[in-house]
Amino acid sequence: MNENVNYNPLHAEQEDLDDFENVNNNNNNGYENDDDWLVTKDIGVFSLDPADRKVLKVADQRDAVQKKTFTKWLNGHLSKTEGNVEITDLFNDLRDGHNLMTLLEIFTSRQIPRERGSSKFHALQNVEMCLSCLEKQHNIRLVNIRPEEIVDGNPKLTLGLIWRIILHFQFSDIQLNPSDLIDSPTIKTKIATVRGEKSKIYNDDLSYRNMLLIWARKQCEHYPGIKIDDFSKSWRDGRAFLAILHRKNPQLVNMEQAYRSSNHTNLQIAFDTAQQHYGIAKLIDPEDVDNDNPDEKSIFLYISHLYKICPSIPEHPFQQNYDQISLESQLSYEYTCLASDLLKWIKLKLRMFNSEVLNQKTLHELKAFQNALQLIRQDEMIKYNRLLQRMVAIDFELQNLHLNKPQPDINSINLTWKKLEDSMEYIENELTTILNRYDRLKPEIERVHFVLNQVEQEITKIEQMFESNSPLFYNVDGTVSRLTTGQLITSLTDIQERTDNALNNCRSLCTLTQPNNPHPDVIQLIDRIEFLNRRVNDLNIHLGHLNSDNIRHTTKQQRLSGPSQSNKLSSPITTTTRIVDPPIVVQNKNNVDLVEYLNSCLNWVKQKQNTTDRFDLGSDLPSTITDIEQCEKLSNAIDDFETKIQQCKQNKHSISISEQNMYDRGLYELQAAYAHLNSSIKRLNQTLADWHRFMSYSNDLLKWISNAESNEIDREWTDITDRTLINQYMQQKKNLEISLEDRLKDCERLEYFTHSINREKHIEIESIVQEYMNKIRVGLDRLKSLLFCFNIHLKNAEEYNQFFDQVDTIRYEINNVNEILCTCMNQINNDEHHPYSIDLIQRCIDDVMIKKASIEQQYEHLHHLCQMIKPLDIHQRKNIKNAIVLCSYNFEQITIMKGETVNIDDCSNSNWWLVHRRNDANNRIPSVILELIPPSPEAYLKLDTIRKELEELNQFLFDINVCLIKDDLQLKINRLLEWDINKYCSVSELERKALLNEIDEQLDKIVTNEAGYTNSNSKILLNEQYRVHQHFLNLSDQIEMLTESLHNLPSTSQNRLVVNDDLKSIETKLTQLKSILKSRLTTTIPKTSDDLTILFNEHKLKYYCGNKSD
Repeated sequence: MNENVNYNPLHAEQEDLDDFENVNNNNNNGYENDDDWLVTKDIGVFSLDPADRKVLKVADQRDAVQKKTFTKWLNGHLSKTEGNVEITDLFNDLRDGHNLMTLLEIFTSRQIPRERGSSKFHALQNVEMCLSCLEKQHNIRLVNIRPEEIVDGNPKLTLGLIWRIILHFQFSDIQLNPSDLIDSPTIKTKIATVRGEKSKIYNDDLSYRNMLLIWARKQCEHYPGIKIDDFSKSWRDGRAFLAILHRKNPQLVNMEQAYRSSNHTNLQIAFDTAQQHYGIAKLIDPEDVDNDNPDEKSIFLYISHLYKICPSIPEHPFQQNYDQISLESQLSYEYTCLASDLLKWIKLKLRMFNSEVLNQKTLHELKAFQNALQLIRQDEMIKYNRLLQRMVAIDFELQNLHLNKPQPDINSINLTWKKLEDSMEYIENELTTILNRYDRLKPEIERVHFVLNQVEQEITKIEQMFESNSPLFYNVDGTVSRLTTGQLITSLTDIQERTDNALNNCRSLCTLTQPNNPHPDVIQLIDRIEFLNRRVNDLNIHLGHLNSDNIRHTTKQQRLSGPSQSNKLSSPITTTTRIVDPPIVVQNKNNVDLVEYLNSCLNWVKQKQNTTDRFDLGSDLPSTITDIEQCEKLSNAIDDFETKIQQCKQNKHSISISEQNMYDRGLYELQAAYAHLNSSIKRLNQTLADWHRFMSYSNDLLKWISNAESNEIDREWTDITDRTLINQYMQQKKNLEISLEDRLKDCERLEYFTHSINREKHIEIESIVQEYMNKIRVGLDRLKSLLFCFNIHLKNAEEYNQFFDQVDTIRYEINNVNEILCTCMNQINNDEHHPYSIDLIQRCIDDVMIKKASIEQQYEHLHHLCQMIKPLDIHQRKNIKNAIVLCSYNFEQITIMKGETVNIDDCSNSNWWLVHRRNDANNRIPSVILELIPPSPEAYLKLDTIRKELEELNQFLFDINVCLIKDDLQLKINRLLEWDINKYCSVSELERKALLNEIDEQLDKIVTNEAGYTNSNSKILLNEQYRVHQHFLNLSDQIEMLTESLHNLPSTSQNRLVVNDDLKSIETKLTQLKSILKSRLTTTIPKTSDDLTILFNEHKLKYYCGNKSD
């Protein structure tokens, strides 16, 4: 493919930046769905929890990808043999060991003896030979990989063995220059690892993974949008593969198209190009990389093949334009960050500037909102306006440089900013209008207060007349003055009309402001009007009593005056119910009809009054709603009855003069009874409204408590290692605390709803209110207890996760130390003539010892913490039998106290556990109120794993120390073995003994005190020790022989002179022979056979003579 001449990678990134995260999320490694996967598993898998099955499925998918990748890798190497061996099933085809031997023969170029039989014994021998070859000849550490596991076809260990072979033979030639990497402008001294942590670059301590990661990042430098952080998700879109191939040969890859293509397309093009032009086999398929959990080892192996075709870092194809691209990228990045912050803030404020929200706010909240708007305009608007101006400047700079404009476009951002300003201006105007509306209500509110003050004064005056039993109520004969009572009825009627008008005015004032949040002063006015209405109703009742007493007194006087008077009028009103009884008796037939009509009206009022007085409140919300409907019908009937009262007033003019007084008394009684009935029905309406409000709010509160309690009991704690879930729980806990605090305040105000109800008349409400309040208080207390348990579980989960994070950190540090020690061991074992630097190795070991001490200190700290870690893992709960109750809890006639210890019999249901208590009772209680007693078995298993790894680390460190000591001892032994008699004699006996003792002590310390040293190593060093001692004995014997021979010689001075003369003669002859030999060596060799024979004989004669004289 030809490279586009006008290709600009930054432009390509900008056009596709918004779609960069829209990747294909299909995880199609092996199985399309759970059903297809379950078909291939044993029946025991169906009994696992969904979380366990998910983990098992992911592991199977990873193993399937590794099996496929490793099989392709093996076949690629085995195809080089003459037999053209091919592996179809990795786990079965390696069981006999033959294919494994063939693979090692290819890598080592050596023949490995093999068993030709087909029995399991022969297979074990072949595999044992392979493993021995890897460990002894290539120093490959194979942990827990035994021959029988490979012969049995163990998938995990077979994959582990192949991976160890790949690491040794595939990556052994990876070499990078760390100094170049440290000086790199983009790759500093920290490298992101697959664990999300970072480790510094040291010269010889770089692992293959980090070296390839550095190489890949260097290759992908200056390719926008490509960031290499790991060997999994960083390669998912395929652009990184294409970038490496493009940097190798820009003519092969069209990077502009890569930024616009799908993940699958990019991966397919990259793998095809690598195979077609560089012969790299397709070890992985696009679907193996383009999924949520790609296998790191498979990608890692494929990247190593790319490294082999391009180990060095070529010059970037766009290096000439890089400065311009870098400037554009820097400006675009700054612009994008500013745009993201600005748009996020604008979105938040637009959601805040919603006019519908104003309708839900009270006057106090509206004023607070107005202050918040002022702060936003004074502070935040100025701050973010500066960001906008900076974005405008960046856009102008890019335009002047004729560079591509970043996205989103500055014009669209300006429009969004204008929309924000318009919304803010609109909400400010709306808020000002509402607050002005509240302000305009003040004169009307003051006017209503003035009217109510006058009404209250008049009511107080009338009340004082009743309290003082004023003489104005009575005539001279002791009867109640009709004039006074009539005036009072008129006054009370007028007062009632004025309070009704004031109430209507208040209702209209509510509609003028917020429908759901009227002015606080208006609410106060309505409460005051209701209070005044109750006082007026009380006065009507007192006035009715006075009229009843007056009628009884008049009737008695008429009965005493004679029968003639009793024939004119019969006493119409006799009871304290203010109802006419018995009916009026008249002589005129026309008058009789009118009086009967009056008596029927009194009877109707009496019946409705009795109905109103005997009205019982419902004990639940549905019955209360039914009572309200019935009361509404009764109230409508009473209002309609007003026309009949008016008719009775009109009939008064048709009564004869002789019966006028008696009809007036009956009419007054009817008016008083009707006024009392009106007052009663209003009080009943108010009582039912208050009762309905209490019932409705109580039921809502109980329902909320029930839902909140159910949510806490049913809360899932199965995946406590999910940080996102724990953060969600933390936020839910805060919300629940705020809601619970609000509900507690509402509970305190709940009883206020029933204060206006007459408790003496409605005796039954006291028990109902207490029952509801007890239910609410018990529910809130139970919810507070569950919230306490919620806090405890969140704290335990945080401690649990922190503990295992520290465990992972320690294991990662141990792995890093092992990598350093592996590097040291490889240098020691691979260099037989000691060219490595002892000082460098020793410095590495010193660093390792410091790190090991830190690791051991952390391990001790974790060992202490382990005693307090709660067993939260759902898989380990089945092994825990004891738990402690976190809070007292009452439900379904079961009471369990805080601090009680219970035995768990069944925890199969994650939310309700069957426990056995001390009173021998078996109860199923919510698991949320229980805390499992520490320690956690899983924590102990993890700590045991660290302990074993530390033991392996100590053994490994000991092996290296032994190797160093062995080399040091061998060096000393070799030096001592080179001693001759002169050297031996030049050293004093004490020094010789000190040297031998030093060797003996070091060897004894290794062999005797260190149990980890092998017998074979002991034998080697013991043999060397024996050789040194034997050599020293031989030298000592030679000295003794020389001494003895010297003692046998004559001791005269003459003999000594003869010996000296002989020695000088010998030295002279040797000097002569030396000069002859030099001349022979410098003389050209004769070319004829005769001359050569003569020269040989002459040389032979000289040599013979020299030896004879010696």
